[in-house]
Amino acid sequence: MNNNESIIHHLAMHIIALYSNYKYNHFLINYLLLLYGVNEIDLDLFICRSKQHIKDYKNYIYFTSNYMVYVFGNKKIRITNRTIINVCKLLLDKQDVYKVINVNDIHAYIRCITPNKMSSRDVFTAVVNELYVSGNIVAIDKLCENRGISLDSCITDYIEPSNI
Repeated sequence: MNNNESIIHHLAMHIIALYSNYKYNHFLINYLLLLYGVNEIDLDLFICRSKQHIKDYKNYIYFTSNYMVYVFGNKKIRITNRTIINVCKLLLDKQDVYKVINVNDIHAYIRCITPNKMSSRDVFTAVVNELYVSGNIVAIDKLCENRGISLDSCITDYIEPSNI
């Protein structure tokens, strides 16, 4: 990554490359990390063809006729982006349920598929710092809500002192 390139742009280009190379699983995980700021635990999820296929999964994605819903913890996100919906349908294929990450060490797996071996915390920290410097507090607040932390905690725990 070149020093003048934003981390958000760098992550977005990484996601586009994953999609272009048909690495749909990696694409989905990186997409959720960048756009929603989720924790690693929230990525231990299943894609379900419909609500009827949801068992006692903690985190899952299911389809409706026009969109999909990502449920993690006590949060629900409605996703209407056709590319991500199509990727999830491709991953699901002919199955009713698909486990997105099928390894024991999710942390290590995520570090293998993100740029610069970033953890979910690294991605979140880099993104919120860039948004903070640009003054986009609304976007930071939304990411914090998804991550289950307050905006004040985020600023205290994630914003680099040099950016304040």
